[in-house]
Amino acid sequence: MLFGSVLSEMTTTRKDMQVEAFKSTWSINGWTVFETVLKPSLFGKKSPIPTLGVFRRQENGNHDLDFRFLLLATVNSTLPATLGVLAMNPSKALQSEDKSDCTVSRLINYLRYKDDLGYGRILLGNCFAKYETDSTKVTADSPEITMLNDKCLEYLFENCNQVVIATGGAPIVKDRLRSILKTSAGTCSLKCFGQKGWVGSHPSRGSYDAWELDEYDKMPLFT
Repeated sequence: MLFGSVLSEMTTTRKDMQVEAFKSTWSINGWTVFETVLKPSLFGKKSPIPTLGVFRRQENGNHDLDFRFLLLATVNSTLPATLGVLAMNPSKALQSEDKSDCTVSRLINYLRYKDDLGYGRILLGNCFAKYETDSTKVTADSPEITMLNDKCLEYLFENCNQVVIATGGAPIVKDRLRSILKTSAGTCSLKCFGQKGWVGSHPSRGSYDAWELDEYDKMPLFT
């Protein structure tokens, strides 16, 4: 089923308005919004998850599949709140129409499992926008891509009351995360799935049914 068909079957709710606002914000010159449905499995059950990805628009009008800037997954349309997540970099999700990856699927399943938290969506951004499946091969983005990514991360922090710092502890992350939190964090509440030093645990670590939203202490980044 296409994402548009899923939306057309929903009643007009605050949730729908927020999704439409997201699409409107990023369907502008220089950007393109890719729409699909992911189907991660939870306890053997696969449910359609309407998902949007924000990409850079190429001159031919297609989206640039080398970089993904934001991902918005609608997990439960009856819950209005959105949980922000900041990870390290995109792995595979949305490089093809219905492709997910471990990080995105586990985040989706976390909200499906913990629906008592009240979050209906995940808005996922990354320190680095370039796709890379091997975390040891992640490199810093160019100044141009970093500038574009910073705009997207500002949107993430401005539109989520809580943002989970889930970058993991690769050496390349620390300076970039420090820069992001200096300029974009604003007044939102920073959370994590566990913290050691400055490192917020990555979603690939531990069992998502045991994750707890703890306060993230950014002071170790600046000491």
